[in-house]
Amino acid sequence: MSNEDFILALVKKHIAIVRMLIANEKTDVNIKDKNGRTALMIAARIRNVDVMKELLTSKKTDINVKGAKGKTVFDITTSETIKKLLKNR
Repeated sequence: MSNEDFILALVKKHIAIVRMLIANEKTDVNIKDKNGRTALMIAARIRNVDVMKELLTSKKTDINVKGAKGKTVFDITTSETIKKLLKNR
């Protein structure tokens, strides 16, 4: 599976596939989509807490990656639940 498959699984909320891809050493969990958003940013935007939790348990996930507009996932989220997840990482 490709990194594009990872983004698609995330958007479609296929948690088992997301989990499998995170575990795969070839998957770049910090890859950006065509709009400059990381998987973590996309999960935050669609408020998928389950995927957020999976991403945040991975040591590969960098919460400080900036998107196309120079903002991190913490900067762009409005959800208090997601902000708590990010703070407690």
